[in-house]
Amino acid sequence: IFPEKVPRMRSFLHEVLRTHNNGTAFREVLKDTTLVAAGRTWHLKKGGVVNLPNSLLCATEEIHPQADQFVPERFLDKRFGGRGENFTKTVKPFGGGVSFCPGRVFAEKQILAFVAALIVHYDMRVVTPG
Repeated sequence: IFPEKVPRMRSFLHEVLRTHNNGTAFREVLKDTTLVAAGRTWHLKKGGVVNLPNSLLCATEEIHPQADQFVPERFLDKRFGGRGENFTKTVKPFGGGVSFCPGRVFAEKQILAFVAALIVHYDMRVVTPG
């Protein structure tokens, strides 16, 4: 399956990855640094390690409006009626930089192919409780 051929399914997958993101990045502090945000101050010492949980980035309203909601078309290109948010810049389920997962493209294709096979080969319906 070619991800660019199924833009809606891919946007849906990306939203699933955004809302269920357990990834984290660890970075070494290269020089003494002071960060100020939300009325707080942090002093980071050279040689220290900073843990950056992706879930915080994924749940930030300034980055993802309606971050607390599942929006299937969030990452769908605007040409197709979506919001056109950039998945690769704001959601990092497969890491990034030197720690980018080498199997990320294969994993995405496998997930999309599996879901497509489910849709094609099985009769599924939404069942309301009661």
